[in-house]
Amino acid sequence: MFINRDVKDCEYNGRNDIEKITFGPNVRYIGKYAFFNCENLKEVIMTNVETIDNLAFKFCLRLCKVILNDGLILINNSAFYGTDIVSLVIPDSVIKIENSAFQHCKSLVNIKLPNSLTETSNNLFFGCVSLINIIIPNSVKKIGPHTFQFCNSLVIIKLPNSLMKIGNSAFYACESLKSITIPKTVKFIDKYCFDHCYELSTVNFEEDSQLKTIGVFAFGGCVKLENINFPKSLTRIDKFAFVCCPIKNVELHNVTFIGYGAFDNINEDIVDGLDERDRCVSLFD
Repeated sequence: MFINRDVKDCEYNGRNDIEKITFGPNVRYIGKYAFFNCENLKEVIMTNVETIDNLAFKFCLRLCKVILNDGLILINNSAFYGTDIVSLVIPDSVIKIENSAFQHCKSLVNIKLPNSLTETSNNLFFGCVSLINIIIPNSVKKIGPHTFQFCNSLVIIKLPNSLMKIGNSAFYACESLKSITIPKTVKFIDKYCFDHCYELSTVNFEEDSQLKTIGVFAFGGCVKLENINFPKSLTRIDKFAFVCCPIKNVELHNVTFIGYGAFDNINEDIVDGLDERDRCVSLFD
C-alpha cells in the first residue's frame, strides 16, 4: 500500500488486508490509532513523516520492519506497543519519544536512540525481553520510571556521562544484568531501580561521584551483590535499599540517614563510618 497524504485518526484501524505500507513525501502526520491492530502488517517505510501519534501501530503483532525518516520529530504514546520489531534506528531529528512507545516489543534486540533525546520516558522498553543492545546518547539526563523493567536479556548497558537521575524501577527485574557503572553526574537512584536484578554482582561509582540518595529497595533482591564501594558524596540510604543482598561489609563516609532494614543481611558492627547519634533508630531489623 502506498499512502501520500496525512493519515487520519483510526483510519485503517483493524485492517487485516495490509502487509506493507510506504508513506510518500506528502505524509507528515500519522494519526491516533491509525493502524491499530492491523494484524498482518509486516513492513512500514517512512520518507517525510514528522509525527507518529498515540497508538498508531499498537498491536500490529507481525510488524517486524520499520524504517524511520530523517525529519521525524515525535513518536507518541504507545506508538509501536506490542509490535514485532527486531532492530530499529531512530533518527537524530526525534526530540521526544513518549511513554510506552516500544513497550512489550518482545522481539526487539537492537535499538539506537537519537542524540537529541534528553530523557527516556516511562515504560519506554518495559517488557522488551529480547533487548540486548541499546545505545543511550550522552544527551540523556534522566532515565524514566520502568524504562527497562523486565528486559530479561539485557546483560550490560553503558549509562551516559550526562545522566543525573535513574527513575523508579528503571531496571527492575533485569534478570541477566551483571554489572553497572553509575556515572559521576547521577545524584539520585530512585526506589526499586535495580530491584530483583538477580545476576547483578558489580556496581561501580565513577570517581568524584555526586550521588546523594539511594532509594527504597533500590538494589533489593540482588542476591549476587557482595561488595559495593559507596561514594563519599552519599548522604542517604533509604529503607530496604539492599535487602536480601549478601553484602559482607559496608564502609560509609558522609551518610547521615540509613532507613529500616537497609542492610538486613549484615550485622550493625560491620557498618563503618556512621556515628551513633546519626543512625536511624530503625537501622536494622
